[in-house]
Amino acid sequence: MRRKWPLLLLAFTLTVGLSLPGVHEVRASEGDSQPSIDRISENLSLGMDGRSRLYPNDWYPGFKDEQGRFLHDFSYAGYRRGETELPKTAKNNRIDVTKSPYFADPSGNRDATQAIQKAIDDAVALGGGVVYLPKGTYQVNPRDGKDYSLNIPASRVVLKGDGMNKTHIYNAQQNMKNKDIIRIGNGDWKKTGISTKLRKSVTDPTVLLPVEDTSGFAVNDYLVISFETTPGFLRELGMQNKWSSRLGKVKPLFYRQIVGVDSENKTITLDIPTRYPMKLRDDITISQTADPIVEVGLEDFSIANIQNAKSGLGEDDFKVVGTAGYEADNAKAVNVIAVANSWIRNINTYKPTGNANYHLLSKGIILDRTKNVTVDHVTMQYPQYRGANGNGYLYQFIGNDNLIKNSKAIGARHSFTYANFSANGNVLQSSYSEKPSLLTDFHMYLSMANLIDNLVVNGDGISAITRDYGSSQTNRHGVVTTESVFWNTTGQAAHPSKSGVIVESEQFGNGYVIGTKGKDIGVNVNIVGSIPDANTQPFDMAEGIGEGDRLSPQSLYQDQSKKRIKDIHLGLQSLLVNGEPIGGMQFLRTDYDHTLPYGTTETPIISAKAYAKDAKVKIKQPQGTNGTGEITVSYRDHT
Repeated sequence: MRRKWPLLLLAFTLTVGLSLPGVHEVRASEGDSQPSIDRISENLSLGMDGRSRLYPNDWYPGFKDEQGRFLHDFSYAGYRRGETELPKTAKNNRIDVTKSPYFADPSGNRDATQAIQKAIDDAVALGGGVVYLPKGTYQVNPRDGKDYSLNIPASRVVLKGDGMNKTHIYNAQQNMKNKDIIRIGNGDWKKTGISTKLRKSVTDPTVLLPVEDTSGFAVNDYLVISFETTPGFLRELGMQNKWSSRLGKVKPLFYRQIVGVDSENKTITLDIPTRYPMKLRDDITISQTADPIVEVGLEDFSIANIQNAKSGLGEDDFKVVGTAGYEADNAKAVNVIAVANSWIRNINTYKPTGNANYHLLSKGIILDRTKNVTVDHVTMQYPQYRGANGNGYLYQFIGNDNLIKNSKAIGARHSFTYANFSANGNVLQSSYSEKPSLLTDFHMYLSMANLIDNLVVNGDGISAITRDYGSSQTNRHGVVTTESVFWNTTGQAAHPSKSGVIVESEQFGNGYVIGTKGKDIGVNVNIVGSIPDANTQPFDMAEGIGEGDRLSPQSLYQDQSKKRIKDIHLGLQSLLVNGEPIGGMQFLRTDYDHTLPYGTTETPIISAKAYAKDAKVKIKQPQGTNGTGEITVSYRDHT
């Protein structure tokens, strides 16, 4: 047997910073704002090889073009960061809800809620298990005092049927206002009381955080990283007026897990890069949490609501007592709250006997403050109420690094939508949207750095534009996203309101529309938004419009995932210069430029730690303050 030693070579270039007379340090003040950039619309062609200028064949995380534009590494989305296939559900030791002591009725004639919930609770008591619903129809309804029919409140429980259109979960209660058919989790991430602050601002995406104190933190701990909506933060976005009611609020930004702690140099290494600059100005807090609910699955069944028989499905009927809109308001099929590393697969909605054409009362699947949840081969269709107040949304991202793939949305208000600062790093891949009343959209509050990859729109489009809409003049939806990527969108038909346009993009800073194809291929990035103060300069980049068939790779998510998973054992866990973390450090980044403080005369010392336990790191230190160092990572691989 011979041994193969894979290598990863990193280049590390040093330069000495410039000095301005009488100036020793520059700090961002609360009045700082994004510098003005000339609005230049671009409609660029792909390269001869079909590649984007932002994703060359030798791309690495952190790669930027000459204008500083870059694509985030979206490969971390999904169950266990995409590094593990979804589990195969065990066929033995299932808890069959139709058998003793549960005796759930599979005919749909009698309420089976209590029996199924008892089986779920028993699985929880055993530390996990598969709750099995054989072929049939199971009627479930919220019991008195409950705002859900079924709840999975703990880890390692799978609710499994016999297959779509074989096992049916049927909600027969017409008034489901603010209630769920199935809820996973219940409540927020639970902080332990251990926390620290960021000690330096972080601008580029990074996994390496400089913190004030690492005491109490350990590898595998879960974290919530939060920020305060300061006056400077609001001004930077041009939202000082339209978001003034949100001033001073503390908001979750990133849900992460620790992969490294360096108490000597006061750094914490995260499992997933950050998605937005974190400034000391905004009081960045890193809080340890109790382990969230994990390893929960829903699979192999169909789900539906009985339709509401009352009239009143107008835009604002959610406010009018006694209407169908009021009673269907915020009714959800599946609500997933503060859950990590879990999945929903092979599920569809269906039309119960007696319904007109409706499958659901209002909402489909909500991923709320979730981390690394995969939704695969799911179809949500035909909500009855599609009025205001968030109704008729079939899939909603409100968490980090979730993955929805191979899924369909039909007849929604919004098919797929993103909301809140915490909706970042998510991927919507190889999915389909048909004839919603409004566009798939980035809805509100700067949902940063998400990827829509190979979405097929049929009577729909993607909207990422500033929204002067909301509950009051000081609480508008505002600037909706930044650094999001729309990759290889197929237009079977544009939304009727958009006349051939399948993507409209007006993002804060940079946004990217790369590759379109199909009957309708139009893109609009020449947008000056509805909020004059909002800073969305420059116009977003449009590249490869109408060239999607030759775009290489066809899927950005799949290609980035393949690169990272293949080479992750060659990555670095930390990279320091004189004991301080390098800016923009990512596990597999291969090129760094580091500027030393003005006046530096001593050559700095580079230190690094490998990501993989058995990997070896060799460092060639730079010769002088304007030198280049090299870091080589090797990993033994038996072949």
